[in-house]
Amino acid sequence: MSASPLAYRASQAVFAPGAQRSLTDALRAWSRRHDAGELVLDAGCGPRSWLRTVGVRPVGVDRSPAAIRTFHRSSEAGVVASATALPFRTGALDSAWCFGLLHHLPDADAATAVRELQRVTKPGGHVVVFDGIHPGSGGPPLARVIRRLDRGRWMRTRAGLTALLDRGGVWDHEPLRYSALGLDGVLATWTRAA
Repeated sequence: MSASPLAYRASQAVFAPGAQRSLTDALRAWSRRHDAGELVLDAGCGPRSWLRTVGVRPVGVDRSPAAIRTFHRSSEAGVVASATALPFRTGALDSAWCFGLLHHLPDADAATAVRELQRVTKPGGHVVVFDGIHPGSGGPPLARVIRRLDRGRWMRTRAGLTALLDRGGVWDHEPLRYSALGLDGVLATWTRAA
């Protein structure tokens, strides 16, 4: 079962202080350089989409019926489905996004989800992925502890995440330190050829 939006925000405030501001700033910077479009997907949206922080109202997809019910209460369109089998036709969406989803999926499923995001994006559209990364043995000690506590069992290093994404084409990878406790992530963008 997905955490409620309030529980999620509380855990982020404790384990990732500053994340809301950092991720919102990164999304604003991205949207100044790119157009998200009208038909936007948030795969693995949970009960509330990060895209709302920058004024984008996506269609949400989550495999949790409870998350989608909460998503609907915010007057958002959402469907219960897996990111590995998106219920949209090829090229139907202007952009497809996922935030913090891939570290919850083993490599084969994560790669399938990325291919699905690419499939449903129209020519000239973007796929945007943000995911946290494991700091490795040399990273900040507190960040290593927090990553061990994360419910996602497949937290990858930066090299592991970028290699997973790059299987499906050329991506623009932006490293992002998004928490005052030293948590790092990657904001990656892929553009479908027009």
